[in-house]
Amino acid sequence: MALPQARFWRKELAHQRDGELTYPQDGTPERRVTEYWNLICLTDQADMSEDLACALFPDLCPGTYRPNAYYVERLKIDKLANSEHCQAVVELTLKVGAGRGTVNDPNPLRRPLRFEVDTDFEEVPAEVDGEGNPLVNTAGEPLVGITREEQVLVFTGSRFITQIPQWLGEFAHVCVNSEPVDLDGFVAEPETLKMKGVKLSLPQYTEVDGREIEFREMPLQFFYRQSTWREEYLNQGLTEYFPKRPIYGPYDQTGFAFLLGYTQEIRRPCTDSTGKQVSKPVPLNAEGNQIREYVNVAPPGSAPQYEWVLKQKLEKSDLHFVKYLIPRKLDFNLLFT
Repeated sequence: MALPQARFWRKELAHQRDGELTYPQDGTPERRVTEYWNLICLTDQADMSEDLACALFPDLCPGTYRPNAYYVERLKIDKLANSEHCQAVVELTLKVGAGRGTVNDPNPLRRPLRFEVDTDFEEVPAEVDGEGNPLVNTAGEPLVGITREEQVLVFTGSRFITQIPQWLGEFAHVCVNSEPVDLDGFVAEPETLKMKGVKLSLPQYTEVDGREIEFREMPLQFFYRQSTWREEYLNQGLTEYFPKRPIYGPYDQTGFAFLLGYTQEIRRPCTDSTGKQVSKPVPLNAEGNQIREYVNVAPPGSAPQYEWVLKQKLEKSDLHFVKYLIPRKLDFNLLFT
């Protein structure tokens, strides 16, 4: 399910009401807090629901532990009459002195998320060698389809959740992080983490403080590449493209030239030096044309006659690369809330 764009909504804390300490049967004092948030749509008047609020603002979602150890118990959306916004009422509980828990906490929902770090190798496109020289065949043409192995860091961890989140479907694809992500103090900049889907375990059960808790394990694995997951590809093709361009007449005495018209937009097959159509892609420049050079084509002893002809021996500076991010971008911080 595609989520609405979070940037269209804003939340503002209206006020907060602190409750008194209570002492449940387990003896651990609890403090209950109620927060009142104004949820405002920045584009137009729109409906809000509990599910949508959870998807856009995970820190309001029931079953979530806040970084300050507060546990979100309930969420209720109150519609305000004659108003362009609604109000979210959030009830939170704090086990005073309990903290966030440890890795061995009997309540899996309170265990902190920690990552194991390893190295792996990823195949990426290769157009140049280790010295930066283009990979070419014996005829001086660029080699295509060559890959190289690049070392990447692998972060592996697991967190536990109470229910299947609304945003889970977005992570069923190969995706990269759209925002910075903090992995145990290691900050990964946008587009440097790649993840290949999410898998949730079957529901599991445990008893904590005399109460049965249902939870699911969500293993997480991120592949970190410092140079980002944008790949460079050699700009090449079987056709070349010439856009529509203006045609001007001769300049008059004032240095002004009249616009006579425009050339036609042309896409034509690429050819070799003999004029025959090529059967495999050839390198193109940034404008989408075959790579040419301005040379004298007149016979020896004749007056010079310069023309643009196909360049036979390409150099590294002649090659043009395009950079694309193939995976989709998502906010990985949703996975931690």
